[in-house]
Amino acid sequence: MATSLEAARQRSQDLMTLFNVDESIRAERNMQRLLSRVTRTMAERAGASARSAYLRDKDGVLRLEYAAEGTGRPGTAAPAFALRVAQAEAPLTASPAEAQEFGGQCRR
Repeated sequence: MATSLEAARQRSQDLMTLFNVDESIRAERNMQRLLSRVTRTMAERAGASARSAYLRDKDGVLRLEYAAEGTGRPGTAAPAFALRVAQAEAPLTASPAEAQEFGGQCRR
């Protein structure tokens, strides 16, 4: 019973986070502010300390569009882990080496 309640609580939190992100997307017209707000919300929800957003350009290349606290240069090509995440159909965890590439630490 406790497991079912915890799963329902987790699902409810996930849905509220998605709802808040959706509201942000609809309300904000400035891409940098939008990405800042959305990545902050998602990082808080995931318990992550670093946050960034990679978007595909018109040629289909995945490029860094936003990075908090000046980590990374916008416009640079995505590292291997970001490409793996973009192609995956399930959540992924960075290896310690991949986390270092992002300037962070890998949580286990």
